[in-house]
Amino acid sequence: MLLRILAVVVGLAGVSGCVVLQRAPTPTERDDVVFYCDGAGGGGPLTNWGDSVRQGLLDDGYEGEFRHFRWQTGLGALADQTSSLQYKRRRAGELAGAIRDHWRRFPGGSVHLIGLSAGSAIVVFALEELPDRYRVDHVFLLGSSLSADYDLSRALRRVRGEMYVFTSRHDRVLSVLVPLAGTADRRRVGRRVIGRYGVLMPPDADEETQDLYSRVVHVEWDDARAGLGDPGTHTGATRPQFVRNFIAPLLNRDGPRRLILTVPGNTATGPGEE
Repeated sequence: MLLRILAVVVGLAGVSGCVVLQRAPTPTERDDVVFYCDGAGGGGPLTNWGDSVRQGLLDDGYEGEFRHFRWQTGLGALADQTSSLQYKRRRAGELAGAIRDHWRRFPGGSVHLIGLSAGSAIVVFALEELPDRYRVDHVFLLGSSLSADYDLSRALRRVRGEMYVFTSRHDRVLSVLVPLAGTADRRRVGRRVIGRYGVLMPPDADEETQDLYSRVVHVEWDDARAGLGDPGTHTGATRPQFVRNFIAPLLNRDGPRRLILTVPGNTATGPGEE
């Protein structure tokens, strides 16, 4: 039997504050939804990495709704990446509105967010716009071009499960182009972006902030990810094979799932047979 081997270090999620009652995700029903934000220059007929993500989810049997939220300017990748914070936050507000509409239609329904590159900024800003009483289930940041030290505290308060952060030091878009254009949150930090360095917790973090950041799970690129279909490139984590083997099982809740934890010095292999 084909086993999907997942190589992650699992962060335990704390729960705090008053939340709307939500039940466990049930992807066989239409009250489960994935909102996806493509990267700069994406979301169009020629460059649409969301189709690959959707296919990977479907290949694993995901039966919920996949909604591609198009936030791009329509003027190309550079214009999208360098668009103002005001523009990005306005579009993120629209995404937050779509999430609230889903919950009004399906009270207690499940919501997952996936953002690629600059699209991760839209995801994070949308979380910041949600009312205090709401929580999404899981968040996935793929090759994020947000500053590594961006304060995620406010966004993490709206996450019930984990925020999975996929990083790769082989990502040439983040190591060459983003330092020239600036980050999605319009800063000049060189290569110190989330998609290369991961999330950096504020240096003066109090106990509450540390608890919030415990919901962040870093998934660094290694041989295990390569074996599961991600070559470590900027859009590698959107490939259907990788989404099916790695991301989809974190969303789907049908039947048993296999999770193998990596330890320092050990390298997991790709899918195997038993």
